[in-house]
Amino acid sequence: MSTAVANKYTSTQFTFEQLKGRVTVPPFQRRLVWSKQQKKEFIETLSKGFPFGSVLIYKYEEDTMVSLIDGLQRFSTIMDYEKNPQEYIDITEEIDLLVSVLTANYPGDLTAKILNSIKKDIKGLIKDIISKQNVEPMLLFDTMNRHEELSQYLDSTQLRETVHIQHQITSKKSNYLKVNEIIIPTVEFLGDVSELSEVFENLNKGGKKLSKYQVFAAQWYRNTITLNDMKNNKNILEEIIKRYELLDRQREIKIEDFSPEKMREEKVINLSELCYALGKLIIKESSVFFNHKKEDGLEDLANEIGYSTMGIIFGIDNKKLYSIEKYIARLQDAKFLNDLLNTIFKIFRNINDHFKQYLKVPIQEENYENKKITNFKFLSYFADLWTRYFSITPDNQIIDRSSSGDISYSKTIENLIFYYIMDSVKGNWGNAGDSRLNLYYLDQTRNYLNKPQKKDFEDAIAIWWQERISNPSIQFDDNSKMIMTIYYNLDKSNSGLKIGRNYDFEHLIARNKIKDIYKNLILPMGTLGNMMFLDSNINRSKKELNLYNQISSGESINKTYIDFAFYPEENLINRLENLIHIKHENLQAEVTQFVTQRGDKIIEKLIFNLYK
Repeated sequence: MSTAVANKYTSTQFTFEQLKGRVTVPPFQRRLVWSKQQKKEFIETLSKGFPFGSVLIYKYEEDTMVSLIDGLQRFSTIMDYEKNPQEYIDITEEIDLLVSVLTANYPGDLTAKILNSIKKDIKGLIKDIISKQNVEPMLLFDTMNRHEELSQYLDSTQLRETVHIQHQITSKKSNYLKVNEIIIPTVEFLGDVSELSEVFENLNKGGKKLSKYQVFAAQWYRNTITLNDMKNNKNILEEIIKRYELLDRQREIKIEDFSPEKMREEKVINLSELCYALGKLIIKESSVFFNHKKEDGLEDLANEIGYSTMGIIFGIDNKKLYSIEKYIARLQDAKFLNDLLNTIFKIFRNINDHFKQYLKVPIQEENYENKKITNFKFLSYFADLWTRYFSITPDNQIIDRSSSGDISYSKTIENLIFYYIMDSVKGNWGNAGDSRLNLYYLDQTRNYLNKPQKKDFEDAIAIWWQERISNPSIQFDDNSKMIMTIYYNLDKSNSGLKIGRNYDFEHLIARNKIKDIYKNLILPMGTLGNMMFLDSNINRSKKELNLYNQISSGESINKTYIDFAFYPEENLINRLENLIHIKHENLQAEVTQFVTQRGDKIIEKLIFNLYK
C-alpha cells in the first residue's frame, strides 16, 4: 500500500505591491536574459489581464524577507515597467495625431526626412510625459512651444487639440496597467533548504537551461567561509564584490545580504562565491588564453574554471562537482585557503608563461593565437601538474614537489606546447571534455610527463595537413594560424620581423586573385602554404601585388624575411599569378603543388626547431 507524500509547497496570490517590499533575490539567480520585445510582450499580457506563470519564493528561518527563487524575469520586468512605463506603452497613434495637428496649416512642403525628424522629436516629448507622475494639462503644448524645431509649426489655434492629445496620452498610461494591483500567482516552497537546487533545476527545465554551477550556488548558499586579510583572500573577496555590484546594476533588484562595506568588514563568503572568484582570478592569471574575453561575459567561464579547479584539487569527478561541499571544513581555514590559492595561481602562471612565448602574435599589443584552446584542455594542464607535483596532508599542509632537485616539473611544462599542437590538429577535446579531463587527475592514464615521440607528432600534423590541402579554402583556419604563429616564435631572431611593428596574417597569392575560382578548382588557398605574416603598413598598400612588385614600387622588404617565410622566387610567383589570370589548364596542379610544398617546408622546420 503506497503512502501519499505531503506537499512541500503552498499556492497563493499576492499583489505586486505586497511582494515588492519583502522580496530579495538570492545570488544564485541567473542574469536577465529577456529581450526588450519579450519584456514588452509580457507587460502587454498583464495589461490584458491574462494569466501568467507563478513565481517561487522561500523564507529562510531566520529571515524576515522572502527570497525569490524563480520568476526573476517576470518580477524584474514589472519593476522596470513601474520605473519606465514609457518604454512599454505604444504611442504610435498619438504621434501620428500630433504630427497631423502640427503640420495641418504649414504652408510649405515637408519632405520625408523633415517629417521623420518631427516624429522623432514628438516621440521624445510624449515618452517624457508618460515617465512623469503628475503633469500640468498644458505641458505638451508649452514644451513644444519652447522646442527649437517644433515651435515653428505651432500656433495658439492648436492649443485645444494638443491638450486633448495630452489627456489621451495620460489616460492611456493610467488605464494601461495598474502596477500595484497586479495579481501575482505565488508558490512558497516549504521543504528543506538543501532541496532548493533540485526545485530550481526542475522549474527551469522547460526554459533557458540552468547551469550546474547555478544549481550548486543554490545548494551552497549557506556554506560560509570567513576570510582573513592575506593577499589572496582579499583578492577573492574583491572579485565577489565586483560581481555583485555588476549584477545589482543590471537587475535593479536588491541582491540578498549584499553590501560592499559589510562584506569587507565581515569577510564572509560562501562556497559558490569562492569557486566563482577562484575562476575569475585564474582567468586573470591566464591572459594567453582568455585576454580576448569581455568582462561582462565571464560569469559562466569563471564558474566552469573555478569549480573544475576545486574539483581537481580534491580529486572529484568533474561530473560530480556537488561533492566539493564535503570539503568546506578545510576551506574554512583561512590561512590554508590563502596558501592553496597561492599554489594554484603559481601553477597557472607557469602554464601561462610557457604558452606566452609560443602563441604571442607579432603585434605591439598583447594578443595571442589561442582559438584552439578549450576550457577542459586548459584545465588538463593544471590537473596533471597538480596531481603529479602537489598534495594536501590531513592537517592542511600543502606539499610542493615542484621546486625540488627533480626537474620533472619544468620538463612537464615544456612538453605542453607539443600536446597543444597535437590535440589541436587531431581535434581532441571537442566533445566530452569533462570525461577526458578526469583521465589526467582521477584515472591518471594520461599525462604530459613525456614529450610525444617525434614520429607520432609528425604523423598527427601530416594527417591534418593532407586533409587541409585536399579541400578548397580561402579563409585561414585556426590550426594554420596557430602553427604559423608558433613557427615564427620559435626562431624570432631569424624571422626578419621587426620589433615594435604590427603584422597581419596575409595571403601570399592575393585573395582577390583566387576568390572566384578556388572552390571549383579545389584550391587550398586558406591554408598554411598560402599564409604569411606581413607588416600591417605594407599590407594596407599591398592589395593584389606580390612582394616583388612592392619592392619595385619603393617598399623595403629584407631578404631574411623572404627566406624565413619561404616566399617563392620572383619568376615562380609571377608564373603562378599569370596562370591564375589566364585560367591556364595547369593552374590547379601547379598552384596546389606550390601551396603543398611551401606548407611542407614550414611544418618540417617547425618540427625541427621544436625537437632540436
